[in-house]
Amino acid sequence: MYAYDGTQHLLTFSIALNAGAVPRVLLTNEYVNGMIARQTLVDGTTYAYSYHLAKDGSIDVARVRTSDGRIFDVQVFGGGGSIVRERDERVNRVDGKRAALDGPSATSTVGRDARLPRS
Repeated sequence: MYAYDGTQHLLTFSIALNAGAVPRVLLTNEYVNGMIARQTLVDGTTYAYSYHLAKDGSIDVARVRTSDGRIFDVQVFGGGGSIVRERDERVNRVDGKRAALDGPSATSTVGRDARLPRS
């Protein structure tokens, strides 16, 4: 079963074992300004999304943060191509405290890039 809002954003995806069973929600989506902001799976796993917009208003980077703290940047190219990079947020400051996560000096890209096929 699918539930949508008035703008046709998918809100939930549910399944039922049979016609008389109560549906179990497997996926819940939350939106901010028309873009997906958070997904929650049946096991409580969450994915939070943020976006960087190009000058023309299109998305050029989507950042995905997992519930276990991993961060992935999806760089989007015209024509449907994209590159996914896992960010390494284990970089620490000299004083031993955990570095802020959103500055270029606080993150580094690990060597696991994946090119997604164009659809």
